[in-house]
Amino acid sequence: PLRVDPQNCGADFVRIQQSDPCIIKTHLPIECLQHALKHSNARIIQTLRNPKDTFISYYHFYRMHKSLGCFTGSWHDFFQQYIVTDDAGYGNLFQHSADWWNFNKARKNSMIIFYENMKEDLKGSITAMADFLGTPVADRAAELIADKTEFDKMKKDAKTNMEHVQSFKQEISEFMRKGIVGDWKNYFNDEENEYVEKEYN
Repeated sequence: PLRVDPQNCGADFVRIQQSDPCIIKTHLPIECLQHALKHSNARIIQTLRNPKDTFISYYHFYRMHKSLGCFTGSWHDFFQQYIVTDDAGYGNLFQHSADWWNFNKARKNSMIIFYENMKEDLKGSITAMADFLGTPVADRAAELIADKTEFDKMKKDAKTNMEHVQSFKQEISEFMRKGIVGDWKNYFNDEENEYVEKEYN
């Protein structure tokens, strides 16, 4: 699996030479960026999601991603192999989220939003993010953006569903799969739930 070595993050970056503002989306741990961001006025939006739903998303991503081996085991196998051992993606999700949280909560130019809140009020979340970025949008514009970025519409769009990515086997699992809140309840057993609750707390 892809792992990130915080001591050698340089290989994970492509220097973007374009005029401001420039937008960067990343899953990298804060160790790879904090030096560059420490004295920067860059605006950061950190998105957090219930880790249980995030782990289910990981599972299906590992099933459909050729570079990650198209995992063929069960959810319970995946949980033991990748979650308990901290071997999924960029390591321990709890530590990854907490490190970014601790970095961002002390910055005036950082905003933390939750996936569940966006699902509940997408238009309101768009308005809040636009205000934070210093580019407020009119009510009608926020409605149009919310309509275009509604999960089911993005799932039907070949671009946002990443259908051009050859390493994704979408016949196993679509890149944009369900996007719902609480799907973890269809997978977790009591032991797995207790483990995540303990780590989260």
